[in-house]
Amino acid sequence: FNELSFEDQAAQEKIYLHAQKDYEALVLNDATSHIKHDSHLTVDNDQFSHIKNNQHLTVEGESRDNITKDCSLEVGGSLQYKVAQLTAIQTGREISLKAGTKIVVEAGAEVTLKAGGSFVKVDAGGVHLVGPAINLNSGGSAGSGSAYSGQPAMLANTLIDMKAPAELQASAVSATMQSGQANVITHFEAAATQSAAQKSSASPQKQSEAKAEEKSAQEKSQKEDAQNEDKASLLQSDLLKPSEELEKLAKKQASAFRKGNNGEEVSLIQQALINMKFDLQADGDFGNKTKTAIEQFQKSYQPSHQTHPSYSIGPVDGIVGQGTLLGLDEALVDGWVYENDEMDLKWLTVPKGQLTFDAEGNDVEGNLYFSRVIHWPGNAKSGVTIGRGYDLGERNETEVYNDLFSSGVTHDIAVIISKGAGLKGIDSDAYVKANKYKTEITRKSQHNLFLKIYPGYIKRARDNYEKWTTEPNVSLANISNVNYVDKVQWGKLDSEIQDVIVDLVYQGFTKGPRPMVYGMLNDKNIYP
Repeated sequence: FNELSFEDQAAQEKIYLHAQKDYEALVLNDATSHIKHDSHLTVDNDQFSHIKNNQHLTVEGESRDNITKDCSLEVGGSLQYKVAQLTAIQTGREISLKAGTKIVVEAGAEVTLKAGGSFVKVDAGGVHLVGPAINLNSGGSAGSGSAYSGQPAMLANTLIDMKAPAELQASAVSATMQSGQANVITHFEAAATQSAAQKSSASPQKQSEAKAEEKSAQEKSQKEDAQNEDKASLLQSDLLKPSEELEKLAKKQASAFRKGNNGEEVSLIQQALINMKFDLQADGDFGNKTKTAIEQFQKSYQPSHQTHPSYSIGPVDGIVGQGTLLGLDEALVDGWVYENDEMDLKWLTVPKGQLTFDAEGNDVEGNLYFSRVIHWPGNAKSGVTIGRGYDLGERNETEVYNDLFSSGVTHDIAVIISKGAGLKGIDSDAYVKANKYKTEITRKSQHNLFLKIYPGYIKRARDNYEKWTTEPNVSLANISNVNYVDKVQWGKLDSEIQDVIVDLVYQGFTKGPRPMVYGMLNDKNIYP
């Protein structure tokens, strides 16, 4: 049987459709559905969809797929993914990548290939090959991966248009009997006619009044629902819930909080961040530190959607809008804590170049040589410097900003520092004095910045070493009993001697053979 039923009992309203066999729908133009709660679809057999133009899907919360057998994806053009944080792929047997022309793997800090206890690691310190044996041109063959064997998708069935029904023809049946004449008392006709007319005219009027009353009741009910919803508190944390202004923002009825704002609400936001272990003070002033903390929260917090089912934090902009506020509220309820390693002491150790790193400053705040704010080394050829020897004097503003931002320095601080690009001498000194206390970077950012530039100095040191030690006559160095044949190749020099030679270049001592010639003896006990 087929069934279409309606249930109108209060709080149990429902429309039910039951098709005994097939169900088909044909819409000649647009179809729009708005479901204000959950939607559930169960298909006991196969499901086919055929979209003849484009498909757009936006999910503001999580998206989860569970496929118990194979999954095939065929793309006729390009396939592009952009992931803000982590991409993790785990397979039980094999991952095979095959490209018709090239495969490029690029990472900002490190690439590692690991198998069978051996590995190849590429980082700022160089290329590291570790294994029981390093085999070069020793035979063998490359491994081979599985070829693509996905299955193409099947098209959905097409709907056959139903023909419009034929026009109903009038029946040719004629009456076989005639009714008798009416036996009516004529002097009642006028009254009867008038009464019937009154009933006829009263019925539409009453119907109209009933509809108006029903509509008014519905509008009143909707208004009451809206008022009740407006009164209900969205914020759930004990810290943020009491604030009427923050509650308005949670309902998108107030403006966002940003740098330059101040007041009690800013103090509550700061206290929320402090509760999550951000390094901050609840002074009610939305300044650089608060903006940075908000940016770090926006980068690191992954919504659980346990307190607020549907929202997104939004862009990493350091602004507390509706999404970020709901995220802060949910994080407080969940007891989420920010795991911050930006200031970990481990960032004061570098894999290569520790001699230079230590010589280029210290980590004592307020000290003359404190390196995590801009400073000027004090000579006419030096420019504004940040971190352990990153000199802006020969760099342009865009280059400096990109180096800083990619090392983890926040946008605002990177902008201020990069404005000092190209300055030298007293101009550098003046810029440092005007902006020094606006430019503090983290230990991690300083570490990353050093790793970014140090490989370039290794190359320059190697070039200088080759230049000043390739002449057979090294008497220019005034060193007795030393000859060109005594030279040790750069790659075989002791690592500490390499570090000293690189540090000399780092400090600007690039002319003259004397330090290079001493270095070529590869003897740490010789002092020039």
